[in-house]
Amino acid sequence: MTTLIDKTIPAKQLEAFLAQQTYNDVCKKEFVAKLHQTLQEEEGQENEEGYVLYLLNFIASYISIFEAERKNGYSEAWARKYADHLSFEDENEAEKAVAIAYDYVLESSEETAKQDLQNFIEKNGLDGNFKRHFHFLITMKESHLEPSVINKTKLYAEVYKKQLSEGESVLFANHYADLIASQDVDELA
Repeated sequence: MTTLIDKTIPAKQLEAFLAQQTYNDVCKKEFVAKLHQTLQEEEGQENEEGYVLYLLNFIASYISIFEAERKNGYSEAWARKYADHLSFEDENEAEKAVAIAYDYVLESSEETAKQDLQNFIEKNGLDGNFKRHFHFLITMKESHLEPSVINKTKLYAEVYKKQLSEGESVLFANHYADLIASQDVDELA
């Protein structure tokens, strides 16, 4: 463990808690790192009644999300950022967590980000139009906008395909779908 963890959490309590978990080596390492980070961020709260148990359960919740993302084939960086976002939010934030995780991974490795995005696309039955527009929105830093970047991208792909099937050009279909998905109705008038 770390000095901060050893100083804050009784060794027997931590050992008993970890004995109940079935973490692999990667998750154990992540547990320790996240526990240390959280203790640093919340320094001074460790004396509150029930804090240690709350903290251990919070980190365990984070690890369950992290571990599920790793088992689903996502990179450690994706899983870490996705779990970090969802551990503070409710399940309705999952789509936003995808955008945040992708953006985070993209900052350090475009190749890894694209692999993670391809994994997401395959697991959710999406297509190349989704991938292209999602990447575009993220690189334009629109991941924080509502509706979620996932919903915007799904709408874009749907409108884009419809416009092409109705005989419109690729250029027109792309621009029209982008305007509809962005809800930029003023430009349509």
